[in-house]
Amino acid sequence: MIKSNMIRLCIIIALSLSMLCGCGSNKGSDNDTKQSPPVEATKNEDINNETKNNIDSTPANIDSTSTQDNHAVNPENTENPVSSATNTPIASDNTPVEVKSEGNIQLVADKYTAAKGEIIKVELTVKDVPNLAAYQVNIEYDPSVLQAVDPDTGTPLANDTQPKDGNILVNSKYGTIPINNHNVEKGILNFGKTYINFNMYKSDGAPENTGVLAVVGFKVLEEKSTFISFKDSDAMLGSFFGTFLFDWDGNKLTEYTVAQPVRIN
Repeated sequence: MIKSNMIRLCIIIALSLSMLCGCGSNKGSDNDTKQSPPVEATKNEDINNETKNNIDSTPANIDSTSTQDNHAVNPENTENPVSSATNTPIASDNTPVEVKSEGNIQLVADKYTAAKGEIIKVELTVKDVPNLAAYQVNIEYDPSVLQAVDPDTGTPLANDTQPKDGNILVNSKYGTIPINNHNVEKGILNFGKTYINFNMYKSDGAPENTGVLAVVGFKVLEEKSTFISFKDSDAMLGSFFGTFLFDWDGNKLTEYTVAQPVRIN
């Protein structure tokens, strides 16, 4: 169950950190206010002492509401609650809201025919995905025909190896959390990544909507026709054709195009 919710858990952590940062800033402002010299408090104390000294000479029918008004809260200021620092439309149970997207995600190979021993480089790409901040995919292939490897060195991928980075979701300024849950013996690559500082990413106003998320090499073990494709998995309950995409508000994106499969030979 934990593995099936890894990307969601990482996103909740990222959102929580952003909200804590926002709350910390607000608390700092409150502390600054409380540390101001209590000039008015001193004046009020003098007035209260004078009133106490003259209490016997005060008429019995005096209106006592004036001092209470000093502590009253204007109800108009409490009608509209202050929004969180992230303005994130997350439900009370921390479940991301679903948002429609017209973008796409696909696997793009540098070649579609290869002899035994050759390595095919396959890019995981997205296009026109609004405000992308996190993703996870489940990719399946025939391990008797293809071997997942580092695209540059040819080193076989282990079950805990993060595929080579692409050119988006790699900005160290926002911090990243990688996700890996492969089973290379069965021909399954399950991986993803999320930014940590959603607030900063959003406030900078430079969303990463199009580009390469990761690059995987596939070494041809046997020269025969085979496929590389996205597949739903128990490790990603509720995925969209074996993919998860989330925006910088933590919203789960839906109805984008998943282009597949990639056919080799």
